[in-house]
Amino acid sequence: NSTKKRIIMASLKEAKISSIVEIATNLSRKDESLIRCRLKDFSEKELEALHDSLEKLDGAMMQFEQGRLIYYLSAKYQMPERELADAFNITIRKVEDYNKYYQLCLEYPAFNEDPDVVDRAENAAEVREVFEGGKWVKK
Repeated sequence: NSTKKRIIMASLKEAKISSIVEIATNLSRKDESLIRCRLKDFSEKELEALHDSLEKLDGAMMQFEQGRLIYYLSAKYQMPERELADAFNITIRKVEDYNKYYQLCLEYPAFNEDPDVVDRAENAAEVREVFEGGKWVKK
């Protein structure tokens, strides 16, 4: 029974990984000329919005990955913030930001895209800062 459960959990995880890979790499697999052709019909405003969204996706993936690694090193090996900052060649503030971003993403998965979720996250966790443009901004 527990073997069956582990197999099901492993296949669910693999399905989730496949879904994330599909979302993250869909555009890169398309023929460049096809993408250019499709984008020619976009207005300047639409192109700008799409560009910004793709940059946010790339940034969100990087921040989540960095936050995950920092959280893991901090939790498993009790690495202090100063040591983490030195290891990653970033400021202590950035270590805190990545860690907080990762934890909020886990606790409130859609907080990056739904303003109502951000409000609920702030109320529930008593967060007094908002993540904007790669950094935490005091309210």
